[in-house]
Amino acid sequence: MKNKLKNKRIALIGTSPIMLIIANHLVKLNNKITIYSFNKKVGGAWSYYKYKNHYISTQTNVIVPDNKFEERNMPLINEYLTKEFNVTITRNYDKFMPKGYLAKKNYNYNLNPLYEKVLNNKNVKLIKKFIKQISIKNKKVKINNSIFDEIFITTFSGIEKLVNGKSIFQVKPKIILSEHVMVIAKKINRKYLHYSENFDKNFDRAQIRKIDNYQSFTARVRKEQKGKDILRLFLNSKLVKKKSEIIKIVKTKYKHYYRDYEQRDILRKKTKGIPVNYVNTPVFTESFFDLNKKLNILNKKYI
Repeated sequence: MKNKLKNKRIALIGTSPIMLIIANHLVKLNNKITIYSFNKKVGGAWSYYKYKNHYISTQTNVIVPDNKFEERNMPLINEYLTKEFNVTITRNYDKFMPKGYLAKKNYNYNLNPLYEKVLNNKNVKLIKKFIKQISIKNKKVKINNSIFDEIFITTFSGIEKLVNGKSIFQVKPKIILSEHVMVIAKKINRKYLHYSENFDKNFDRAQIRKIDNYQSFTARVRKEQKGKDILRLFLNSKLVKKKSEIIKIVKTKYKHYYRDYEQRDILRKKTKGIPVNYVNTPVFTESFFDLNKKLNILNKKYI
């Protein structure tokens, strides 16, 4: 694929870190990139809130290895992110409580430099528009009235219909509206936490960080608690001793276009042999290594 993607007009759906890494790689091959995104903030589910020159995650996504192979090769990802985008990476020593694989080493990432580098490139155009349909005709991709040579789509894009000549494939995802909270406080009444997938009765995924002289709590509201008052949930979890310790509360509702494994397989099969490149994006590390097989981004052998 690498040799084919040169001097072309290419579209991408979404501004997640993986998609921006693709955009950065393709721009260096002299391609013109157009990114479509329906989110107001760059990063999609990996967006940040800026507070006193610090970028705090509004949602609880983490970059962690999910097996021994990924753990061995995380240094390659870290080296790439540092050299290519000047991403700040620090070793994490706080508690990490995943449901699955527990790596010996985990890291904290500030991905904002990645966002800035890619979107400030003159050959990358960002269009804030929701895309429901992709059409293929004469080996070209049509989005609204624009024509592209290739397109990259993600697992959780909002695309509902793929039209290939006279054939129409329905690839409609399930829409899930998740609620997230980011709280800045003088003191969080818990130990620092890199990541937990089962925090307490009010929040499932959660992170607790220390930044300068304040602390941040980022979490996803449990399904059964959605729609309830965020402040009341926060106080109910006894995360502060008194309300006056809270500095800032940022509530985020994120529309998630979910596809199960069967739908992902269908999408993967239906995009073979046409100028639509399916990128499996549910987990960052898995997505990155899968992407590297296709585009040779690292240009290095695995450990």
